Amino acid sequence: MKDLKKRYRKNPKDIEIITRLALSYRKSNYYDNANNLFLRCLKLDPSNFIAYYNLGEIYLGRGDLKRSKLCFKKTYEIDSEQLYFMFNHESMPVMTHSLISEMRLFQS
Repeated sequence: MKDLKKRYRKNPKDIEIITRLALSYRKSNYYDNANNLFLRCLKLDPSNFIAYYNLGEIYLGRGDLKRSKLCFKKTYEIDSEQLYFMFNHESMPVMTHSLISEMRLFQS
């Protein structure tokens, strides 16, 4: 993570670096730091699928269902195919899968 922080300080508007650092923070359970960086990603790139998806999971973990649903809905709007793939190939946590099922995003 040290290298990513250093790279971020040199390139504070590089979406790839910001996203990687945010993911690293999230993986290390630094949710506030991850949350702030994902929000920064969205300021720079409002169509960032990864940022919306991860914010949705962070909000879900905090029990903020309203924000979580908004993020997952936006994720769906940005790239429904990728979200559908994740939904159907067991590559998302059970709580996220349950919430997205409840939202009925993939029902015709």
